[in-house]
Amino acid sequence: MRKVLLATVVLALGAAALSPANGSQVPSARPRVDSPAPNVVLFVVDDMTAEDLDYMPRTQRLLVARGTNLTRNYSPFPLCCPARATILTGLYPHNHGVLDNVRPEGGFTAFEDRTTVATLIDDDYATGFTGKYFNDYAEDLAGRRYVPPGWDDWMASVEPGTYDFLRQTLNVNGRLVPRPGVYSTRLFGQMGREFLSEHDTSGQPMFLYEAFVAPHHGIPRDTDDTDGVDTPYVEARYRDTYAGPTTTSDPSYNEADVSDKTAPYFETRQAPLTPAEEAATAESLVQRRESLRTVDDEIAATLARLRELRELSSTYVILVSDNGYNQGQHRISSGKNVPYESAARVPLVIRGPGIPVGLDFEGVTGLQDLTPSILRMTNQLRDQANPDFDGRSLVPLITGARSTGRAQLIEIAKASTTAIEPLPPSAAPLHPNSGTVAWQVHGIVTQDGWKYVEYPRTGAVEMYDLNADPYEMGNLSADSAYADKREELARVLARYRWCDGAECRR
Repeated sequence: MRKVLLATVVLALGAAALSPANGSQVPSARPRVDSPAPNVVLFVVDDMTAEDLDYMPRTQRLLVARGTNLTRNYSPFPLCCPARATILTGLYPHNHGVLDNVRPEGGFTAFEDRTTVATLIDDDYATGFTGKYFNDYAEDLAGRRYVPPGWDDWMASVEPGTYDFLRQTLNVNGRLVPRPGVYSTRLFGQMGREFLSEHDTSGQPMFLYEAFVAPHHGIPRDTDDTDGVDTPYVEARYRDTYAGPTTTSDPSYNEADVSDKTAPYFETRQAPLTPAEEAATAESLVQRRESLRTVDDEIAATLARLRELRELSSTYVILVSDNGYNQGQHRISSGKNVPYESAARVPLVIRGPGIPVGLDFEGVTGLQDLTPSILRMTNQLRDQANPDFDGRSLVPLITGARSTGRAQLIEIAKASTTAIEPLPPSAAPLHPNSGTVAWQVHGIVTQDGWKYVEYPRTGAVEMYDLNADPYEMGNLSADSAYADKREELARVLARYRWCDGAECRR
């Protein structure tokens, strides 16, 4: 693949060049016909909920209104690193083996990067990455200079500054570049647009993966931040500008009765939210949505750049979050890593050639579908020597050319001393020293709207009819009227629990 060195460009970027809207001056696009090979721009946000999408006005206008909103999209493991590994590989976590945010079973060190969307996409494509990669990337100097295979231009934040919105150090194609004082969302957006402009002069089709940290919490702390409340750092222009509701619209907020909830969280906490926790949840929600306004600007600026380069009509633009975030639902004041809709259902919007405009697609989809979708968008899915993805291309689904009855898997592993299960054979070779894994959740969401979850450590079960109860207020697993349905769903889960490749797609 061609190597485009952007270190000089990044070093030259000043704070003035990173102002929102149109940013720095754009070089005149040379007159030409749009490339026949489609481009793909993938925006990945961190901890954004499906509800948060409503508070991004430019994204609503430019993506949701002009593309397809996949309203039942799931993170199969609602935690940063397992979810991002699924995005990059098209595999469920039990097959790619990244099962936490930290070593030994998670983070950068656990990810096998020899086969990703970047290595699978055709060599004629220019591939670019900017922003957050994985937690723990990377703790030592050699690791901080590491560039994963398949990327022509690599512009990733490195530890220890990934979650510092004003003090980033970047690995730019193997060179460490400090960028203190520049708001990271602006920085990542500008670097992505520089990549697009570089692509335009080369005539190559391109794939850009742009990963923002917002609305994940981070530093620095504002002087008026509430102690003990995890919030993102909000750009000055959007600080204290949010005027919307300060609690989620989800009626499960501070749920009156959680006696039917059996997730591990509830083994140690079933009390209602305290007034202090409610205030903290409100403060977090406000700052999260203020931080997303900058993401909203950067998405709009990138689409404007594509338009200036005469590439927008031939570009697929995708927005997705790695996982959702609890904001008081079911009395869970913060965090993710539970199978409930608040954490597991995530936004996914796609705009591009042939994608229906203004459609709300209600089929069940997942992050494992992104890599095969991108390869389908770039006309390369059939070219793979071994395209044995757990996901499937979304293009024929949302265009109505094909339907699917497959269920979506949700699975969570966490350190435990009981209910230890081995990795399945498909993933075990990637982790020969891992021994066994402690699974806390195995669950499914079916196309006809049922969620069924088993907790192997305790033997507990939860079951919800999401059509009648979209906020999971009533666990039906113990209701004798639904005994047959419970047995049916248990059989479906057994079929998908350790699925691999084609088994997961049907």
